[in-house]
Amino acid sequence: MTAQHRIMFSKYLDLNGDGTGYVNGNIDVGTIGAATFDVTGGASEDLWTDAAHGLRVGDKIQFSAVGTGAEPYAISTDYFVVSVPDANTYQLSATKGGSVLEGTGSDSSGTWTVVRQTTELIFTAVEPTRVARMLVSVGDTTGMQAEEYGNLGAALTNGVSVITRTAASGGSTIIDLTDGLPITTNSAWGSLCFDVNLKSWGAGDELLVVRWTFALAGQPLYLDTGQQIVVTLDDDLSGLQTHYFVIQGTT
Repeated sequence: MTAQHRIMFSKYLDLNGDGTGYVNGNIDVGTIGAATFDVTGGASEDLWTDAAHGLRVGDKIQFSAVGTGAEPYAISTDYFVVSVPDANTYQLSATKGGSVLEGTGSDSSGTWTVVRQTTELIFTAVEPTRVARMLVSVGDTTGMQAEEYGNLGAALTNGVSVITRTAASGGSTIIDLTDGLPITTNSAWGSLCFDVNLKSWGAGDELLVVRWTFALAGQPLYLDTGQQIVVTLDDDLSGLQTHYFVIQGTT
């Protein structure tokens, strides 16, 4: 009998779900600012300009108010950031990871207000995968309390939710790991797992660390090829210092 060997892995969740990078989840879901659109030719030139926008490739945005021009862009429609040439410009697509949505008319005029939508941090299985645990770290200034998130001074409004789903955005949920009760406070992580600790070194920032071991609930999570673990962030988390999600397991 040939022994079956498994490969261990450790991956950060990111905006694209490809496991090649990491994203600090201290993200502000809300109004980014007012942007202008310049259509001067092909897709590489179709740029939105918004000073110090803070957007990242993979972010989902909508326009909550629009002026004129900038066809075919429209109000209350999902768009995804696919390119960030610099801190003041970006390009959008109608689909996540798709091609740049080219302008078909004129430059924008009037006020186009950009709002970052709910952000998803994702891991996509490229082969059958067993996920043993998720590691969560929340870094913030000293003084974290049980009934706030990080040291933001209050509980989150919408919270952090975690699911597995069948495919890319729009796929159906397999397991709601937070069971319809998103994490809104530091102490709420303890409702899901025993291993929740606050690390303090006497000076500087503190670190809330969570080790969510799925095997302790019965068995590791199993993801078939193309299935995902998705962490949804739906609050202003920009006041945190750091906010990371890591999964570990075998393929």
